[in-house]
Order: sequence, then C-alpha cells, then structure tokens
Amino acid sequence: MQYATAPAVRRILVLAGALAAGLLALRCTRSGPETLTIERGTSGCLGSAVIDSFEIAPGGAVTWDGPGRSARRFLLTPAEQTALVDAMQLPDDDAEAQEFHYWLRVDGGDELFAGTARAQGLNRLLESALDRHLGEWLSALGEHQLLLAARVGERRYRVHVARDGVLTLKRGGTVLHREQLTREQQVLFYEHLLGRVAVPAEAGDMVGRLVVAGALLPVSLERGAGLELVWAALRDADSEP
Repeated sequence: MQYATAPAVRRILVLAGALAAGLLALRCTRSGPETLTIERGTSGCLGSAVIDSFEIAPGGAVTWDGPGRSARRFLLTPAEQTALVDAMQLPDDDAEAQEFHYWLRVDGGDELFAGTARAQGLNRLLESALDRHLGEWLSALGEHQLLLAARVGERRYRVHVARDGVLTLKRGGTVLHREQLTREQQVLFYEHLLGRVAVPAEAGDMVGRLVVAGALLPVSLERGAGLELVWAALRDADSEP
C-alpha cells in the first residue's frame, strides 16, 4: 500500500464531507415560520442547560448544533419526516417533573419533560436520524482504520482504532485500554484526523497512519490537538506502574 497523493487526499475529504456539505444550500431556506426548532437539555437546582438543538426546515434539512460542538447538517428521509409529524401529535402531559430532569423544548415553548409521550417520540426520531446520518458518513469513508505510535515521558504506546470503532491502547504486547467509540465519537475523530493529514509526519507527540478508502495517509498530532479520548486513555495508562 502506498501513501496517498495530494489529489487523492482532496478526493477523500470531498467524499467524507459530501453528506454535510451538500446541504449548505438548503440551509439558506431555513428561515421562515415553518422552521421547527427542538432543543434538548437538563434542569436542576442550579438552573437549566441546553445539551443540543435541531433546526428542521421544510423539506427535512436539519442543522444539529449545541454548546461546544460544530454544527452538522443532514437531511431527514421521507419516513423520518412522517415520523416527526406523528410525534408532534403525541400527548405532552403524562409525566411529572423531578428536581433534576431531562427535557425537550419545541420552538421556544415550555419544557416537555422527557417522560412525556411527545418528548419520547421526538427523542427516538432524533436519535434514529442522527445514528443513520453518522453511519452513512462513516460508510462513505470505505475501509478505514488508524494506527498511531505515541510517547508519554519515556513510555511508548500504540493506538489502534478499527473500522468497527473499537479503540485499543497497548504498551508492548499488553492491552491497557479498550473501548467502543460511539458513531458520533468516530465521526469527530476522523474529521479531526482528515484535517491533519498535511502536517509533517515526523512532527508531533503521536505519529502514524490513517487508512481511508484504500489510501494510506501519514498523520501527526500534537498534545492537546483534539482527540481527547486518546489523550485521556494515555494519561490513565501512564499513571499505572
């Protein structure tokens, strides 16, 4: 296998971003009285906080955003748009609020406690649509995995992320940490890495190879340059004898 050329890298970036970038034009149609805004959050003794929000335009164009995250855009399928309409018709008064609770809010209205039928229906729809979108994004990458060599102090580690999203951290032949990444974690992971393929491979605290769509890309990462999951696992491993 050979390293990808610059044109190949550009093609991979276009492929991986197509599902999101292709909806940029649709975002221009979002303003208007028919746009539906759904927020998800929590409330407790210290007040309320928004976890994320969805702006859904006529035609099903969705902008998913929230504190500390970059906006993502995707399109609801016709079946998902029908499910959205059905969920909005469900009752919203069959659950009592607790001191700490999760909620949904539609178009800036009152909080819908997460236990209500309407909130549950909307939440199921949003989670299912998100999972589908993220799965399609990962499928667009084709065959993909990551192999990294990392160094913390005098210790050397190897990091592997398989296509199925399993993150494995080794020192020598010993597995120190293994976990299943969510689809959202995987997408953020690869988006960050695809933005780092132009960095010289000999620089950085972690260097290695990213395999995407049959192409071999050199990657180099500085400490603190994202991928918090990997850095956290390395910190935990380095604290062990």
